Amino acid sequence: MDTSVGSYLGLSSGRRIYVYGQRLGISPNLDISGGYDQELLEVDYTLCDECAYTIKDSIEIADYAIGLWQQFRARQVAKLEGK
Repeated sequence: MDTSVGSYLGLSSGRRIYVYGQRLGISPNLDISGGYDQELLEVDYTLCDECAYTIKDSIEIADYAIGLWQQFRARQVAKLEGK
């Protein structure tokens, strides 16, 4: 996943998803969203509900978000342990 371009997530499929501020969210019913407006958009601002990103894209987005949560957790554990 390429995150080097501002608020875009570059997927291995070549698709670039616009996520405001690179903030990803997930609801209790497992809908994913980005930024403050609860939308994931392609670069041309097509809503991803309409662009139908693939299952592989969804897994790549999930892996990216899981990695961020793991880094966050590790930082908090280090603080708790006084490191």
